[in-house]
Amino acid sequence: MNNISRDGLYLFDGIPNIVEFSSLGYTASGAQLAVRVTTVTPADGYTLTVNGETVTSVVSQSDAGPRQFGTNCSAEGLANNICRALSSIPSIVSSYSVSFNDRGYVILKAFGSGSATAITYSSDIPDVEFEYTPPSPSSSAATADVTVSRSSPPSVAVLSKSVVSDIVRFNISDVLSGMSDEGKAVPVTVGCHVTDAEGDVTRLREFHELVVQGWHDRSHPDFLASGGFIAQNMKGAPDRDVYNNVVLYALQGSDVGVPWLPSTTGSTSASYAVYDSAFNSLTSGGLTETMTANEISQFTVPGTATLNASAWYLSVTLPDSSVVRYNLIRSGMSSGCVRLYWRNSMGGVSFFDFTGEMSEKTDISSEYMYDEGSSYGYYTDEYRHDELVYSQKAEKTYTVQSHIIEEAGCPIVDDLASSRKVWVERDGRKHLVLVTAVEKVKVASNGTWRLKVSYKYSVNE
Repeated sequence: MNNISRDGLYLFDGIPNIVEFSSLGYTASGAQLAVRVTTVTPADGYTLTVNGETVTSVVSQSDAGPRQFGTNCSAEGLANNICRALSSIPSIVSSYSVSFNDRGYVILKAFGSGSATAITYSSDIPDVEFEYTPPSPSSSAATADVTVSRSSPPSVAVLSKSVVSDIVRFNISDVLSGMSDEGKAVPVTVGCHVTDAEGDVTRLREFHELVVQGWHDRSHPDFLASGGFIAQNMKGAPDRDVYNNVVLYALQGSDVGVPWLPSTTGSTSASYAVYDSAFNSLTSGGLTETMTANEISQFTVPGTATLNASAWYLSVTLPDSSVVRYNLIRSGMSSGCVRLYWRNSMGGVSFFDFTGEMSEKTDISSEYMYDEGSSYGYYTDEYRHDELVYSQKAEKTYTVQSHIIEEAGCPIVDDLASSRKVWVERDGRKHLVLVTAVEKVKVASNGTWRLKVSYKYSVNE
């Protein structure tokens, strides 16, 4: 499984997850047909049929068309003429080499191997002889089978492939997507076996893994070998002294949630610390949450912790001792702040506080009915018109911008752009939005940027 033989892997359903069967002992030969012909009385109408394609004799080769062969010649010449006729058929020359020898043999050899190269044949040429060697796979394994299942609620899928090589691979991610749940690591069992031609089964190992809803992003792990872990990809930028290579931002005085997937159930602890611009400690505290194994939760630092006017950085130390740091956006920029939340590429919830310029655009789509009579005075109302609105729909698109940020903070919107679930919180409720555009705009040569996101509400506002 993913080139590793162990249980307990955390798999992401949007990334290829490969189960490989190897050393199946498969060797195979392709089919071969030798057609022996002797000198015949020159005549029209003799036929040779190979795989449903027919070539026909004529007396003289000089009169032969593409699918015809001359018979007024020696046995070697006859074999040569038949080769030419067969070589004019695309389905024959694309699958078999066609040759002849001086003993009057026409020889077809398959380019490939296995049962697909089998040859059917017949002929009414006098004294024709056939020597046929059928294709011969040698592996005892006829099929390789993978069974993927989850127990609650019960769900099972079976995948099967014919064994036609020494290695057989399955990508089971589409099946895992149908068994994953939002915000959880779902236990799945992947069973493997091979079946021979008589139906006898050889059972191979079972994998016991967990599947999380997620997808590939810059520097995203293909899978994780153990839990718990931070349920947010923060590795799409150059390394620095904290866990999150990507620079994270949070509005000063706002709650900050750090997503965490625990491997055990019970009370789970983290801690936080607030620093000034010189990294002097201002305040610190503990965070304790009751969590359920393999259900994504979060540690929440309350907004009151960063209200100090000197606060510039917030660091959160997680149960695995990883330190996640947030750069605090000064509270003077909080007016009109829009915080977008989304389900991220590792199954958790991410957010970004947009404190820059905002705009609102209304697109109007209308249907009109034509009514030219009014222009000629046929109607008595006071409005002169040629067209009237039949139906009209107005759809608002909102564009929010970030403050000026470091380039290493930009990758977070790649994760946002790929998410299928984005929302804002307003009046105590979550409102789903549909992201329509994401931009990164360089604002200066010193490596500073702005992020721009456009979205509309999923319910017309």
